[in-house]
Amino acid sequence: MAFNKKRKEDKYEENKGFGNSKILAVFEWIWRIFVLNTLTLVCALGVITIVPSLVACFRTIKACYEEDETHYVKAYFKNFVYCFKDTVGLSVFMIIIIGMLGYAYYFYSVVIDALVEDGNFKGWLNIYSVLLGLDAVFFIVLFFIAAHFPMVCTYFHFRFFDKIKFSFYMATRHAVLSLFLLLVFIASTALFLFLPYYIFVGYFSIQSLLWFLLSRRAYYMTSQRMQFVDDQADEYDRQGKQVNRETYEDEEEDKIKAEGIENLKKINREIESGETNGKTRN
Repeated sequence: MAFNKKRKEDKYEENKGFGNSKILAVFEWIWRIFVLNTLTLVCALGVITIVPSLVACFRTIKACYEEDETHYVKAYFKNFVYCFKDTVGLSVFMIIIIGMLGYAYYFYSVVIDALVEDGNFKGWLNIYSVLLGLDAVFFIVLFFIAAHFPMVCTYFHFRFFDKIKFSFYMATRHAVLSLFLLLVFIASTALFLFLPYYIFVGYFSIQSLLWFLLSRRAYYMTSQRMQFVDDQADEYDRQGKQVNRETYEDEEEDKIKAEGIENLKKINREIESGETNGKTRN
């Protein structure tokens, strides 16, 4: 009996070691990527649910990476429901903007083709080039906002339009990061065009994982700085001080400094006026 028990314990330790191996962890991540990509693809079929599904995928990948989340299917749907109300508006906004830009591009193309047939196209061709360039700029700005939006929704708690503004701020503040996010998107899309079935394997989840790994440090540092500032402001509130919420500076100290500067200016004016009066009498 003791011998059989010893063999069972040895077998358990062997399986435990295999369960903690790096090889099994790699296969586990491959399975997670496939499952999360499938969930994202299915949930994005509603069109207006594209952004909520992508945000849910990003949040779930972050939980799997940092907290070793094992119930990732449950976590995905939980994140989807939690983020739906705050993110569906961006889907509607993007659909409207992309539709308008797409129609503008089509309209300009039809107009230019008609002008080319008539032979009057030289001047309009320059106008068309300018308008096409503006369309490209709008598309790029929209992409950067959409690319940073999952990170902003994951790390911060803002109102909807504040999330859009902060996404644009982070896109410009970390321009190099934004460029890398764009390169990942281009590479993923090129792979999808070359291998169409890639969309069923990991188009959304692999891209979200790479975006998370690239943006993790920048957003973590930004969130920590903002948390420190909020803690300092709360401490000022507990002390009964008036704090400027935009600069988080003590308004009482600023007021005292301003009064001191005014007093010094007043003394200097009195001294100068006294010296002037003395010279006049002399």
